Formats: sequence, C-alpha cells, structure tokens
Amino acid sequence: LSSWDHWSHTSPTPIWFTKKWKARMAMRAPAECLPKTVLLEILNLDLSRSTRTRTKSLNNNKSLEERQQLLNKAPLSKLITLESLRRKKSKYKRIRQARVWSMALFMSYVDMVTTVMVAVTYWKLDKTMEARVTAGMIIGSCIVQAFLTAATSQGPIAVACAFFGAKPLLDTYNVVTDTPVGITKETNPVKALAMTRLLEVGLDSLPQVVWQSRVLVQMADRNTLVWASIGGSAFSIAYLIATFELDIDTNHYYRRLFVRIHG
Repeated sequence: LSSWDHWSHTSPTPIWFTKKWKARMAMRAPAECLPKTVLLEILNLDLSRSTRTRTKSLNNNKSLEERQQLLNKAPLSKLITLESLRRKKSKYKRIRQARVWSMALFMSYVDMVTTVMVAVTYWKLDKTMEARVTAGMIIGSCIVQAFLTAATSQGPIAVACAFFGAKPLLDTYNVVTDTPVGITKETNPVKALAMTRLLEVGLDSLPQVVWQSRVLVQMADRNTLVWASIGGSAFSIAYLIATFELDIDTNHYYRRLFVRIHG
C-alpha cells in the first residue's frame, strides 16, 4: 500500500483501484500499513462527524479547524496510534450494541413463540374463541407491520419479512452489519429497527398482555404456559422500551432526530 499516492495520481488509474477497494483496504488493512494520506482522511472524517453530531456552534467549528490542523501536522507514528485507538473504540461500541440488539431480538421471538404456544393450548382446552383471538392478534400485527413497511418504501423483501414475522431479525442484522440486505438504499436501518420495535410493543406485546391477563382471570385451571407468556410479553415490553430509550440517549442518529430533548 506504499504506492497508494502513486496509484491515485496515475492516469488512467488501475482498474482494480476502485472506490470500493479503497474503502475495504481502509477498513481492513492494519493501521501501520496505511499511507499517511489515507490515515489523515479517515481521522479527519471521524473528527468532523463526532464534532458535528455534538453541536453546530461556531466555537466548536473553530475548534474543529484547529484540531484538524494539529492532526495534519502529526507524525505518521501518532496517526497510526490514533487510528488504532479509533478502531478499538468502534469495535467495542459495535460489540456492546450488538449484544443489546441481540437480546432484544431474542426477547421478541420468545414472546412470539410463547404466544403461539398459548394459542395452541387454548385450542386444546376447547377455548376456540380465545385461541382464534390470540392467533388473530399475531396475524394482524404481522399484516399491519407489512403494510407500514410497504408504505415507508423499505422494499419487497422487507415487506415479506414483516408479513412472516421475520422483520426484527432482518432489521437487527442490517443495523449490526456494514452491508444491509433486503431493504432499499433510501431506508435507514436504524430508523427501520426503531419502527419495528415500536410496532412490536404497540401491536403485539402490549395487546397480548391485556388479552391473556383477561383470559387468565376467567380460567379455572391457570396453565403455567399462560403465566410464562404474560411474563415474557411484559419483560419484552420493558426491555424493548428501555433499549429504545438507551439508543435515543446514546446513538448519534437518534440525537440528531430529537435535538430538543437530548441535545
């Protein structure tokens, strides 16, 4: 990679020296292997992003210019150290966020599976109406999610996933990975996941808690599975809302959406 600058100024540039190749090298190559121009470009971009998401005041813009000047004058060894630290922090944030999202995904599907099992239990106990209502609420939630996914132009694959109850899995994957799949280029994965979480709480978990609690009170033989389903739904509501609030408080994208509240 020591010939990076030469490749950039060669006319015509090498066929393989594409924007995609450069981005992959800048992300995957060890920091000590990258040329100084690439390190400066990465660090300056990260510096401007972090400053812009914090505040847009004039004082901080001046501070940004001063910090960029100091960065441009730094020796190569210093740039390598800064890039290594930046990558470690970025990796730590991704791992921590992936754990939170994975737990939320797990709770979503535990809630869904236990609800389906409760509907089957109602059917076996000859509680036909309760079974139909429970199943209908699940199906109705998926239909509404699919309709809203289509209305927000997230793409046919996302609509199909929402219809079959796989939207949380798709959105979680797209947020964690660097290459989202199954959604249009205009769709923001973070925003899509937030909408899916809110729909899960409002259309599935919360109504199921109310409905199953009503049925449980009227049952003579209170099945353990029903208790587990109610507890799972309640925990799912609490966890999804808590993680959503945590994302709003810490995620730069959400902070830009809710500037008046979170600064």
